[in-house]
Amino acid sequence: EKTCEESTSFDLTPYDVASAITAVDRLLVEQAKEVSQGDSLTEDLNVESLSSGSKININTIAKIKQILLDLEAAIDSYEVPSDKGITKPGIFIYELLERAHLTYNTKADIHDALEQIIGCLSGLPGIFLSTAGLQKLVDIIQLVFCGEPSDQDKQKQKEFNTAHFKVHIHRENSYQKKKQTSDLWSASSSKKQGNILSYWCFSPGFSMQDLVNQRVRCIILTSGTLSPLTSFTSEMRM
Repeated sequence: EKTCEESTSFDLTPYDVASAITAVDRLLVEQAKEVSQGDSLTEDLNVESLSSGSKININTIAKIKQILLDLEAAIDSYEVPSDKGITKPGIFIYELLERAHLTYNTKADIHDALEQIIGCLSGLPGIFLSTAGLQKLVDIIQLVFCGEPSDQDKQKQKEFNTAHFKVHIHRENSYQKKKQTSDLWSASSSKKQGNILSYWCFSPGFSMQDLVNQRVRCIILTSGTLSPLTSFTSEMRM
């Protein structure tokens, strides 16, 4: 049960978001260099980009950076008592992500753009940047915005998705700075500690349902403590 719950939960730390911003910043710089190398060259690149898919529109990268900055600001905008965080019902996750322009309408585009950015970053020669923060955001979008509801069913889908979840926002307590850099954004973020956004699942049945929806037909569960089976079955909702 624990594995099921953990696989559909996440903790998004200030470091995750900050490292994602750093990575996107770096890609912006690289792309800007290419653009400034002369228009004749960029025309060739654009033709190339259609076939290789390795190039990405600089505006798209900038938009993703803005989303990350807004997400960081949204998570940090909550005044959290340092000893205990604030807990909200699961559906609150949509309200929070909407402040960073993440909604059911935009999720597909943002998801694709993030995938492209991760691809571009891994293809940059001689530069190693952690894309873990970006990858985490991709996973979060897939988890939070599961299902493809029509406009009138959106609220129902949101309620269904979040019925077994809680949102918890708490202070980051690890005092050691993961990274001291002289970037503009980190100057402000190193003064104050950020908040961690947690989205916790309290039903192992949620990820099991997800597997069933993906047409998995047989799952073998082995454990020394499966009995009583009736309660175990109902907890797994299958």
